Amino acid sequence: MSTIIEGIAAYKVTNDDKIVDKAYFEMEYDGEEFNMAGVKNNQLVIMSMTNDEIMELLSRRADPRPIEERLQADFGQTVVVKQQTPSKKSRSRRRRPKSSSSRKTRSKRKSPKKDSNSIPTITKTPAYTRK
Repeated sequence: MSTIIEGIAAYKVTNDDKIVDKAYFEMEYDGEEFNMAGVKNNQLVIMSMTNDEIMELLSRRADPRPIEERLQADFGQTVVVKQQTPSKKSRSRRRRPKSSSSRKTRSKRKSPKKDSNSIPTITKTPAYTRK
């Protein structure tokens, strides 16, 4: 059977400008078998899966732990989780027409400096809001 799907994937994960993980993969699927070859952290990776093996992999239950626990287990740091607060609705204001003769340039704001030793923060954002 001829190839139905072909794909290429590459990624690099960094933490404090240090490469934590990187990989490159080429894949193909012909409707009956999935084949993949690539390099992950300078090691050769070759994999082949049948449709039954793919279905078994997809039927596995996802990790039941909350994201905070998984991140802490992966990175060994305390993680601060903020719940997203509902946004306040503001009144709309009327815009005054700008006079073309007096235009002012806004001053630039200084961005806050990031502390390299700060604790990671996760903001939970709901995928949708019920009305």
